[in-house]
Amino acid sequence: MEVAERVLDKHKLPLRARDLVNLGIEDGFVESWDSKTPQKSMQARLSIDILKNGERSRFIRTRRGRFYLRYLLDSPISGSPDLLSKAEEAPRYARPFTAQRRAYPSPLEHALTVPRDHYTRFLDFQGFRALQPAILKKLVQSGSVSYIPRIQAETQDDRKQVLTYVLVTHGRKVLSFRRGSYNNIAAFLRGSRCIGFGGHVTEHDHTLFSHDDLGIKSSALRELGEELSHGISQETPDRHLNYLGVINDDSSDVGRRHVAIVFEYKVKDWGAWSKPRRGEASINQLEWIDIKRDEVDLNEFEYWSQLCWRAFFRPVVESQPSYRIIRKKPFGGAHLLVVAGTIGSGKSAATEFFRDWLKYREINSGKVLAKILQLPPIPRTSRRTFQAAAERFITSKNGPRKLARAICNIANASDAPRVVVDGIRHRETLEFIREFSKRDVASVYVQAAPDIAYKLYSARERHNMPPSKFFDLYNAPVERDVRYLIQDADAIIYNWTGRNEYDAALDRFGTELNLYEGARSRRL
Repeated sequence: MEVAERVLDKHKLPLRARDLVNLGIEDGFVESWDSKTPQKSMQARLSIDILKNGERSRFIRTRRGRFYLRYLLDSPISGSPDLLSKAEEAPRYARPFTAQRRAYPSPLEHALTVPRDHYTRFLDFQGFRALQPAILKKLVQSGSVSYIPRIQAETQDDRKQVLTYVLVTHGRKVLSFRRGSYNNIAAFLRGSRCIGFGGHVTEHDHTLFSHDDLGIKSSALRELGEELSHGISQETPDRHLNYLGVINDDSSDVGRRHVAIVFEYKVKDWGAWSKPRRGEASINQLEWIDIKRDEVDLNEFEYWSQLCWRAFFRPVVESQPSYRIIRKKPFGGAHLLVVAGTIGSGKSAATEFFRDWLKYREINSGKVLAKILQLPPIPRTSRRTFQAAAERFITSKNGPRKLARAICNIANASDAPRVVVDGIRHRETLEFIREFSKRDVASVYVQAAPDIAYKLYSARERHNMPPSKFFDLYNAPVERDVRYLIQDADAIIYNWTGRNEYDAALDRFGTELNLYEGARSRRL
């Protein structure tokens, strides 16, 4: 609303919600929008403010869909008429307009939700799973679900909102788009590429003709018709729409509150679809990707799209780089190597590789920190208890400096030319290591998708931990900064599928950097 006021004050012309959103970006009043459909959010916010506050509202309507500032009513309209449609003529003075109340669509739409005590029986996995239709039907059986205001559902962790997520394909082609910089419910998704179209299943999708699945298929078609301008509607025959499975994602706050039903929409009329057309401002850079011909960088895509690429388009995954070397120089001579990554990413396996095969001297930062904290290291101290103590320490005034100093004291005293440090989780600690180390400092970041991290951690710990408990550890406060270490990395190792291919990637990585030569020299 602040942005709307500033835009209207600058242009001094009644404007549509879409224009307010776009001009807010263009005029530099806002960098990004935290909304999946910002023009709808803008329309809803202004409408509610006018309805609630009446003449006390800063805003007025001058006609259906046009908003203006109340204090400008007595001033002549001076803005550029180019912002009006060609069919309109700019009036000299704005006049208030009273909009007719609408019963639907309500800005407080009611979303289909599944309570935790029901869904935990079916959603005992992380990532994508091809659940049988019978299981899906049990997940959303009418006696166990409810429709609640979406604004309320976004704050509840004991329910999952049901979404549809539709892949649009034609033969070996997959339709992709890029999320607008002002479009998304989570900041980390802004500007990312995506291959899933869809949104919330609402009570309005549940009709007499969509009773069997509580309107899920109907919602998929409706959302597809809104996001793409190709004549798709809830009345479109669903014979082109195939159910594929379910995405359950406990790796983030956003994922924890949603479950996605995945469909494939097979395009038949290529002539009409060869040049795809968007239906909403939130859909940008629509592009067909040929999985046999085009190069695809999975890191450009948001996590749910990565899951679908990995589940349905194996050639794309097989063509992904297993590592990326950004700077070779830090690995050239004697150096201290920092290995970073999230819990379960494979950083410990990478450290073992550098230690056992490339003859690095290992320093375990967790053991160094345990000595500083005067606690037994993990697993003698539970990970949850250790994380809490580590968070208190690392956020203290001199915590990062003290840890970096302790690590470098050990490394500087060693006669080994190459030292590897496992488990650094904070950029500030890494900066102090660079300051205190007598050797050059190189850093490697191990990148793994959350579902891969969960599987690797469960295998390493030899117990089947529920995904929700694993991601409580994964997202603990002390772990949150580690994701930013990728920005400082001299090399990135990608763990796309698990241990076997990962070991081969480590071997190729060591070979390209000539690290085996240094290991042979030490043995000789």
